[in-house]
Amino acid sequence: MKRLVSLMLLFCMLACVPTPESDAVRQKDTNVLIDTVLTEESERGDAAPAPVKALFPERFQCDFTTEARHVHVTADAPIRVHTSGGFPLLRVEHRTLTDAERLTIYRRLFGKDELYIFSQRQRTREDVAQYIQQCLDAIEYLSNNKAEWMRETDSTEDEWKELLASHKKRVEELKQEYSALPEDSVPQPNAPWDGSLPEPNPDIRSWNHYEIVGDAYEQDSIWRYDNASAEEQIKDDNISFYAAIPADEFGRGSTGFSLTAPGARRLDRSEYDLNLNGAKLTAREAAALVQSMVADVAPQYEIADIYWSNNAFSDGDTAGQYSREGYFVLLTQRFADAQTVFCSALMGSFAEDKFWPYDCITASVDSEGRLMSLNWSGALKVTGTVSETTTLLPFDEIFDVVTRQMNYNWGDERHDHGTVVIDDVQLGLMRIREKNQMENGLLVPVWFFTGVFTYSDAQRDARIKEGHFPAEAARDVRDSSRPLLIVNAIDGSVIDPQNGY
Repeated sequence: MKRLVSLMLLFCMLACVPTPESDAVRQKDTNVLIDTVLTEESERGDAAPAPVKALFPERFQCDFTTEARHVHVTADAPIRVHTSGGFPLLRVEHRTLTDAERLTIYRRLFGKDELYIFSQRQRTREDVAQYIQQCLDAIEYLSNNKAEWMRETDSTEDEWKELLASHKKRVEELKQEYSALPEDSVPQPNAPWDGSLPEPNPDIRSWNHYEIVGDAYEQDSIWRYDNASAEEQIKDDNISFYAAIPADEFGRGSTGFSLTAPGARRLDRSEYDLNLNGAKLTAREAAALVQSMVADVAPQYEIADIYWSNNAFSDGDTAGQYSREGYFVLLTQRFADAQTVFCSALMGSFAEDKFWPYDCITASVDSEGRLMSLNWSGALKVTGTVSETTTLLPFDEIFDVVTRQMNYNWGDERHDHGTVVIDDVQLGLMRIREKNQMENGLLVPVWFFTGVFTYSDAQRDARIKEGHFPAEAARDVRDSSRPLLIVNAIDGSVIDPQNGY
């Protein structure tokens, strides 16, 4: 049977492999891949292939040290196979939602039939008069309580003078604004939105977008309202919705959950029907809520993973603080028996100003059952089936590719004596680009590895001296946004998710 893996791979030593002279990531000729699949399908004839799960071990286990930089690589993780039968090879193309589809989903998310394009309300004389009074009150307090203010704020007299002067200057500016406004000025309502996207911005340094709200007079700070975006298709954010932030929670947490939040963990499927940590709904019920929002527009999207997470800030003085916790739901498309893996990398080219993220829906549902956020990007549609069932490389050959590529990926001197722990191994469908194409691709079965690289103590200390934060200097987390390794399960080629091949 024809195989596209080079003969060199067949003779690689599993525990000690020389560094490859070049990376295996390069633009492949997908026509060759298609020819191989069709030839193998013909050779197989009418024989029913064994289910994929029967072809591979239940766990991915390894323990070896690379020859290149003496990096210790270990793994003992379940192999998560995303099919009950086999994997097809499918032709796909980039899909843009219609105005009607976009409007349908946003109506459900807002729970309203009429939606509007947000516009900041023009201030009236009444508004400006209130701001003037606030400044006058501040001036009065500072003038009458100089010593108390300096003591409570640990400020100098010069700082007191500077603040007092700034308030007086602001009063004069507001008085000028007040005089310039018409006496009978009234707020103009937000314009109705029909589901359409804004016109593309000819300036490639930015793109146009609408902010969508649920009321004609929601015109204050956008975070105070349920809000959404409708963007021109440069970044391909099909749906982007965030619930309002209660005033008492502002600054205490971000607008949604993530799989990298402090304390976040991926739930085992046995936990999907439990009310975790006192939540008012289960993980499966949270996923059902998300699916109901996209329903007929995206009926084939099923659970890829669910995390127990929170809305903690990732950096700054408030890093790690959160106001809500709950479920972070990841949905991907299923095609017959096979499902795509979740990958949050951004595939595209800033030089070409074109992007096509990997198709997924993510959503945050808090423990009270409130939908906090929902995002859908990278939509695709199937345009043809090349083969209903593909023949996959034997596990030993995949293992050889992993071993060989670990030497290449961690072959720089700064990786000396580091460690790699592979913590998750998936076998599922993933999109690759067809040659010289940005809008068309193939769904192929891939091995998808995530994990963590930990620097040696010496390398960590050197990185701290270079200016890296301690946590960043010590570890390089390779999650779904920057996987450790992706290997085409048909031909053993290595896939770079940012390039799309």
